[in-house]
Amino acid sequence: MSEVVLDPDKIIEELGNKRFFELDDREHGLLIAAYILKDSERKEAITLRDYCYYSYYHDITPSIVLKWIRPYLSYLNKELAKRGFVRVSRYAWRKFLVDIEINEDELKKLPHLNENDIYVLTVAYELLKVTKFNARDWKGYNIVDAFKIYDLLYTSIKKMGKKEIGDICKRLLKYKEQIKGMGYDFERIEGYCKEVVV
Repeated sequence: MSEVVLDPDKIIEELGNKRFFELDDREHGLLIAAYILKDSERKEAITLRDYCYYSYYHDITPSIVLKWIRPYLSYLNKELAKRGFVRVSRYAWRKFLVDIEINEDELKKLPHLNENDIYVLTVAYELLKVTKFNARDWKGYNIVDAFKIYDLLYTSIKKMGKKEIGDICKRLLKYKEQIKGMGYDFERIEGYCKEVVV
C-alpha cells in the first residue's frame, strides 16, 4: 500500500464548508489532518483537543479525533517531524528547535556562575544541539530531558541558581557515554554534581 500524501489547501477547499453531519469518518479525518498540517506552520504545539468540538449529536473527544486521523497518522508524524515537531503524547506534538545560543565567553561574564557551572551549562547546551528524536540512533537527550533542559536554558541563564544547575546536573548523569563521546570530561561533571545536588 502506498503512503498517503495530503494537500491541505485542496482538502480544506473541498471539505471545509460542509456541515458536520455531511462528513463521514474518512472526511472528518482528512479535514482534521489538513488543519493539523496548516496549524503546524504557526503553532508551537498541536494537541488533538484543539480539534474536538461539541455537536448536537455527540461530543467529539481526542480519542475520536485520533480514530478519524489514524489512516493519516504515519504521514502526519513524518510531515510534522520535518517541521521540527516531536510526538510527546498520544494526542499531542510539540515543536523542538534549539533556537537559543549559549556562548561560553558570555557565560564567563556572569558573576553568579563559577567555572564548573559554566562547564555544566556548556555541556548541557552542546548535548541539546545534537538531540535528534527522529534519528534511528536517537542522539542526545530523551524527550522529557530535552524539553526540561531547553526550558531551563531558554528562560534565563542570568537568573539561574544552584537549584537549576543541580537539576541540569542530575539529568546529565544519564548521558555518560554520549558526553564522553563528545569529548567532554564526564568525571568533572559527576564530581561537581555531587557538590551541587543535595
